[in-house]
Amino acid sequence: MLDIGFMELVVIGALALIVVGPKELPGLLRTVGQFVGKARAMARDFQRTMEDAAREADLGDVADAVKKGGNLNKLPFDNQVVNSLKEFERTVKSEVNDVKRAGEAAASGGGATKPGPSNTPTPAAAPEKAPPTAEPAPAPAAAKDG
Repeated sequence: MLDIGFMELVVIGALALIVVGPKELPGLLRTVGQFVGKARAMARDFQRTMEDAAREADLGDVADAVKKGGNLNKLPFDNQVVNSLKEFERTVKSEVNDVKRAGEAAASGGGATKPGPSNTPTPAAAPEKAPPTAEPAPAPAAAKDG
């Protein structure tokens, strides 16, 4: 927790004696001790409350595994939840790949894209406009008087 050695305690005690004075020092130490005791009691109460809530939610195995530093993958989780998460991950990856393919096809001017498993519409290719020319068009030849 706190790495305070004997010399640090001596320095803190000397400073407290100088700042507070010898008459008020016992009262200060008693107040600090009570404060530390209350903080420890609150921490213990909070920890007990969290452990009780974990036991009520049948997560005792998870709490024990976390305390022991074990692997959470070995816990008896419902396989349906794990499988659902894996299926969701595959669906998301498929959707991302479909969007990438649609973007690449639109960028290369491929026009229509192969429909994927999603119901999202693919972006339509914009009609191509003629690029502006740098040189003006030649003026019509005027009839020469002869």
